[in-house]
Amino acid sequence: MLFYRLTTFFVTCIVFTVMSVAMSVVALGAGKPNIIVIMADDLGHSDLGCFGGEIETPHLDQLAAEGTRFTNFYVASPVCSSSRCALMTGQYPYRWRLSSYLDSRQHNERRGMAQWLDLKAPTLPRFLKNAGYATGHFGKWHLGGQRNVGDAPLITEYGFDESLTSFEGLGPRVLPLMNPFDGSEPQPHAMGSGGLGRGEITWMDRNKITPRFVEATMEFIKKAEKDGKPFYVNLWLDDPHSPFFPSAHLRGDGSKKDRYRSVVMEMDLHLATLFDYIRGSEVLRENTLILFMSDNGHEQGAGSGGPLRGYKTVIYEGGIRSPLIVWGNGLLTQEAKGRRNETAVFQAIDLVPSLLNIVGVEAPSEVVFDGEDFSSIVLGTTMTQERKAPIFWRRPPDWPGPANNPLPDLALRDGAWKFLMQFDGSRPQLYNLDTDIAESTNLAAEHPDLVAKYRNVLGEWNAAMPKDGEPFVEARTFKEVVPTARTQQVDWKYTLEPPPENWFQNDFDDSAWTTGKSGFGNGGLPGNPPMGTTWTTNDIWLRREFELPVKPEGELFLYVYYDESPEIWINGVFATKTTGYSTGYTPLRITSEAAATLQPGKNRFAVKASQTTGGQYIDVGLVQEIQ
Repeated sequence: MLFYRLTTFFVTCIVFTVMSVAMSVVALGAGKPNIIVIMADDLGHSDLGCFGGEIETPHLDQLAAEGTRFTNFYVASPVCSSSRCALMTGQYPYRWRLSSYLDSRQHNERRGMAQWLDLKAPTLPRFLKNAGYATGHFGKWHLGGQRNVGDAPLITEYGFDESLTSFEGLGPRVLPLMNPFDGSEPQPHAMGSGGLGRGEITWMDRNKITPRFVEATMEFIKKAEKDGKPFYVNLWLDDPHSPFFPSAHLRGDGSKKDRYRSVVMEMDLHLATLFDYIRGSEVLRENTLILFMSDNGHEQGAGSGGPLRGYKTVIYEGGIRSPLIVWGNGLLTQEAKGRRNETAVFQAIDLVPSLLNIVGVEAPSEVVFDGEDFSSIVLGTTMTQERKAPIFWRRPPDWPGPANNPLPDLALRDGAWKFLMQFDGSRPQLYNLDTDIAESTNLAAEHPDLVAKYRNVLGEWNAAMPKDGEPFVEARTFKEVVPTARTQQVDWKYTLEPPPENWFQNDFDDSAWTTGKSGFGNGGLPGNPPMGTTWTTNDIWLRREFELPVKPEGELFLYVYYDESPEIWINGVFATKTTGYSTGYTPLRITSEAAATLQPGKNRFAVKASQTTGGQYIDVGLVQEIQ
């Protein structure tokens, strides 16, 4: 049986790469190389001037002229969250139940997706931080903390020292105002983020957000320089994702294509500030590696994939092949500068092991990457490298295509060959990308031996991954730390009248509130009907005191039975916000900030449940997972 999971690196590649990096670094005496990973959002493969596009991007073109352009580089998915997961972990995103973009809690559940990237996942910034790097993330996140998912981990919990993000992440963030420049008021475009809390929020015009992320990146780099630390930075832009709101003087005829073009031009201009700063410092110029790519293909009707078939959301080339520019004045070989590499075939999962090797940091022994070490390709020591395994893709579950002509579910690339099929192995498509980059001539009928081989290989790989659409239910056992009403009556203080703004703080005086009990069959709130029946149709505010004999160790979860989207605080600090209703007790992750407040002795829950016409119920406790 074929088994394509990476377990070892190419020894020869490691030797060459370490020698190359060591010579550069030792010559400068500057320590470990710095890394800046820039990711555009929905940029087409053929939009930049240096990739044959018609949009004026002189600063990225200059970066490419001084570095290497890779034309056979891929991302792991044709949509955003899953693509970003691979770049963070070096593993296929399907392993972590991130097969598409993260959305609302309910939509994620319907698609069998996780709500955020699991904190157990290996992450490049965590490895680098542990090795002494200053680590920062500035820009789009979309790996948890979007829409109504306010209990996701903060970005800094994945190994970053600092972060600044937009409306698809938590922590400090800048949220966009869409300014039509027609005299009307700018409209917020936050998709629920403004109500999630958990970080300072700044509103600004959409066209000012990219320069703010660049500015934050440069502030972080200067601090790392002052502290004498090497740095790793994610600069993940929202541009040129729609809606397109460039500066007023760049809106052209107002068409979608014109606005898109202007957003790309402005993105290029804003990045120039960072590029010039790196070039202007002798140490940074010789010891910094910059990578620029897109998270997936272009949006239909906006960007361009050139000759490539497809676009964002599909696993044809236009959805998954990304422009990649690698710049490193003192790190790349002389031969690599100005090179257009059309032979090396690699993917975002390969960048994590490659970058770790370049900076001389080892991942923990228990971590197994799906990606392979392509550091010699990245630095230009070699032009091509044989893969140990093909590259694989799965179609996002949201875009099956028309019933009478479905989009392919699975794909792989092996050398020049690209193979696609449905989950059941039907409708095979085989293309030779060396001669047919447009995927226009299906050669499956002419190569039955290859079809049989790739059908088995692709089917085996897919069978090893969690299936899309299956309910995401983990087999978990919990023990109660703070009892729920399942086992005893619980006293609550509550009010149906809007309380003062500080009502959820521990020192708030709730002596005038009504006392009620919550318990199955033992009385509830208000009027003490049994728990789970209608007890109010109003907004209700509740507080409950509980005691802990010792400070709990390990990760805790709120254990909640609820209706109508309650918000919950612990000791005056936001803990979680739910949506809809539960059909039983549900473990909900506690924000790290709230968990830190738990101490031996008295602690307090505060809960707000919204108005409903059908009645509501609430029960809250704390549980700990039994390993």
